[in-house]
Amino acid sequence: MRNTKEQATFHFAIIPAKKKGSYTALCFEIGLVMEGDDIFKLKARIEKAARNYFLTIVQDHELSDELLNQSLPKRYAPILEKIRAEELRKKWQDYLNKIFIWQRVVSQAV
Repeated sequence: MRNTKEQATFHFAIIPAKKKGSYTALCFEIGLVMEGDDIFKLKARIEKAARNYFLTIVQDHELSDELLNQSLPKRYAPILEKIRAEELRKKWQDYLNKIFIWQRVVSQAV
């Protein structure tokens, strides 16, 4: 689904950073990357930044919706692929949980 000025959905992830005790926060749709030492503060910061970014795009009528549909830097591609694979696994697991499988043995013996 493409983001528009009417509605946007942002996906986030927080992963360990190269610096020990530090974390990297990602917002996939707008290519936003932040680092910090406190996961909770980092989560709040990146969500606020993404919301403010969205509101800025919405308020400036000359800016394109494409600014709400960007990519992360290429070095984060493997992380995105892992997340997509996990989402696909969950989707299939949910689907499989809805399938009923059973067996019944029948014979001529009474």
